This record gives sequence, structure tokens and C-alpha cells, in this order.
Amino acid sequence: VSLFLALEHSSEDAFHKTRAATLARHPEDDIPSLHRVKKIISDLSGVTSIIKDMCIDSCVAFVGPYAELDECPMCQKPRYDPIKLRLSGGRVKQPQQVFHTFPIGPQLQALWQHPDSARQMHYRRRRTQEIIEQL
Repeated sequence: VSLFLALEHSSEDAFHKTRAATLARHPEDDIPSLHRVKKIISDLSGVTSIIKDMCIDSCVAFVGPYAELDECPMCQKPRYDPIKLRLSGGRVKQPQQVFHTFPIGPQLQALWQHPDSARQMHYRRRRTQEIIEQL
């Protein structure tokens, strides 16, 4: 997890290469994969993404009135990978593209759990009080 946090402004490729280089030198170390690190962080923080299908061209998300559609109402491109759908006889419906949404509630709960971020979340109240006192 500390490797992931140290590379927070780097690409996923940088994480994979750094992990591989470390494991090449120290194969006995247990450095989790990126997928595992994200799962650990999600479990610790309680913040998880909601994954929804979307048009391959990003025209629409297949939610609400579009939830049951098999093709985009804007560009008519198929929702699911046509090759996998055909090869599976219509059983494997793998979306061509998805998007992740992170609900605000669990994010705020996670922020309130740490003293530093909880203090920062009181900034507006503190600053407003300072301005009132100056006036």
C-alpha cells in the first residue's frame, strides 16, 4: 500500500514496473498487485466504485431510461462486445466500455475518520468565524 501511495501521481505502468523491479531483487517480499492494493484500500476506507456500462463513444450511460438498451440511442453502436456476444451464443454480455462512480457519502465518512482531514473539513467554518471577528 505504501508503494501505491508513494506513486499516487504516477501511472499504473509505473506501479507495475516498480513492483516488478522490487520483486526481481527481493522475490521473497509480498508486494500485492495493483488490483489487490486497490481492494485493500477499498476495504479499509469503505469507498468503492459503482460500475455502469456506457456507450463505446461515451454518448450515454446505460442507466435510468437507457438501462435495458442493447445499443446506444445516439450512435446506434452496440452496448456489448459483438464478438464475445456472438462466440458465446448471446450468453456473454461484456460491455464495450464502463465508467466508475464514487458515491460522496463513503468518501466523506472516510475523511471524517482521520484527524487531519477532519480538521481541514472545518476550514470554511473557521475562516468565516475569523472574518466575522475582523468585521
